[in-house]
Amino acid sequence: MNNIQILSIIVPIVTVLTILAIWSFVGIRHFKMLQSGILQKWKMLDIKIKMRHSLIPNLIETIRKHTLTEDHSGIIESRAKAMREYFPSGKKFEYEYDLTVEIERILAYGDEHNSIQFNTNFLELRKELTDLYSEMEFLSNEYNAQVRKYNKDLNLVILRPVAFLFGFKFVNIFDI
Repeated sequence: MNNIQILSIIVPIVTVLTILAIWSFVGIRHFKMLQSGILQKWKMLDIKIKMRHSLIPNLIETIRKHTLTEDHSGIIESRAKAMREYFPSGKKFEYEYDLTVEIERILAYGDEHNSIQFNTNFLELRKELTDLYSEMEFLSNEYNAQVRKYNKDLNLVILRPVAFLFGFKFVNIFDI
């Protein structure tokens, strides 16, 4: 074999390998950038989630001062579960949703009882929680938009092999 024949074999192989390397590099960089955006959005949302967690003891204490018979173990348990999970996961989202249901139940209970309904602490906590919920809803929409983009790109035919080979997985949507 002469040099020209060897080059005619090596050049296409090197070209294909170079294209595959560039394609892999660009795909990995793209997914890493999207993951970074998801993490950034999650951190912003998590700040509000922690603020909500910190308001719950005050809410329970305000309700307890006016009612001795009401059981508050549901909200305490939901808060404890939600606080144990840090990273966005199916469990974290489930626990936060359960906590939202418990908070709504406690607020509805407060609205039904006159002794609580007009209490300034209760009214302030209700307003803080309502404002916080609005902020969390906005931030969760931003987080979910980033997650949808990432999950959509995982399904793109041209990026699917990169995602599979390098272990990029689907991310869950956060629902308050």
